[in-house]
Amino acid sequence: MPLKKPSIKHASSAIIFVSLAVFPAVFSCSAYGKASNQPHFVNIVSLGADPTGASYSDAAINKAVQILHGQGELYFPPGEYKFNAPIKILIARPDTGITIIGAGQDVTTLTWPSPKGAGLMIKEHHQSDSFHIKDLSLTTRGQNKASAIYIVQNQPGGTPNPARSPESDIENVTIRGNDGYAKNDYWANGIYVDQASNINFFSLKIMGKGGAYSKGGAGVVLRGSKAYPAVQFNFNGSDLSFLNMGIVYGNYVQGVTVSQGNFTGDSYGILTFPKEHGLDQLAVSASQFNCRKAGIFTPSAIPNTLISSNLFIDPESSIGIYLEHSGIFSIIGNSFNSGGSRAKNNRGIVIDHTQSPRPGIISGNLLLNQYGGGIMLKRAASHVSVGKNMFAANGRNIIDESRNAIQIQ
Repeated sequence: MPLKKPSIKHASSAIIFVSLAVFPAVFSCSAYGKASNQPHFVNIVSLGADPTGASYSDAAINKAVQILHGQGELYFPPGEYKFNAPIKILIARPDTGITIIGAGQDVTTLTWPSPKGAGLMIKEHHQSDSFHIKDLSLTTRGQNKASAIYIVQNQPGGTPNPARSPESDIENVTIRGNDGYAKNDYWANGIYVDQASNINFFSLKIMGKGGAYSKGGAGVVLRGSKAYPAVQFNFNGSDLSFLNMGIVYGNYVQGVTVSQGNFTGDSYGILTFPKEHGLDQLAVSASQFNCRKAGIFTPSAIPNTLISSNLFIDPESSIGIYLEHSGIFSIIGNSFNSGGSRAKNNRGIVIDHTQSPRPGIISGNLLLNQYGGGIMLKRAASHVSVGKNMFAANGRNIIDESRNAIQIQ
């Protein structure tokens, strides 16, 4: 089944990060509250930010950025804070980091009525830098415009193995339209990661445009480069739903783990684009997929892929797992069903263009109501072992079009 290549709106290349001068490190208690004896802590309200959302808080955030100079904690108390321009934070020195924290998802909300390029932008000076974004929501009144969070690292002096550097995290963060959950407003990209590494995503919720199955927006876009590979990304307990694409696995990305995730109402849950390079290591477990086109789709191979113990709901003409190109892979212990509706051409697992002689295994899966076929091995598939799967009420259990070394039990 041909699948059309989706598109991604990139963050604006015209965005310029400027390292701002440090304000004096002595603050008055009346102006900065707790910051009087904590030069690396800023309460945004103490700088004049409006928590009612009636007026813009750009002037206050610019003061905060100058004071912190990319190091310390920026705190947003409960309320809604409205911005006209991106919040741009440069972590200006190696081995430093910044925390941006609110009082909870939808308790603290940062909103951009007309976003320009991005909402929150972080540029790391070096791979040894780190950031921590927690307990807040980022909303927009636009439709398919900008990235809610844009993270970039492309400074000289990268480490040969960027996994040997500090962990960053985005935790308890909601990204959605200002009009609510999965309605009309949505970001073009929830989070765009450009050549940065070592990011953990906990309890992340990204909502796109509403509807039974959405065609708008991307949840998390991961991209690296040959000079700056992007490695080690862990998603745990996150919901990326009603999006065109949940997670985009881009060029020179390695080491992505997804556990206890939810991909509902998406066109694609996890996917690569064609002709990508330097991809490696994907592990997906204990997650749920209900996607219009495909739950997991790899037009470019991700060697060392493990997909286990997931639930795939495959509606009309969709595919649960489509490894169009693959390296070594294991598809073990997953459950596939049509969700109760009689889909005419849905398929559970489709394998094509394996990288011979790298083997793959499909075992211990339960495939129900897959009317286009439970497991399909296309002509370019080879070195695949298929065995000990359970089938019921499928159009055909196994469709073997390959003319290569396939072991079927």
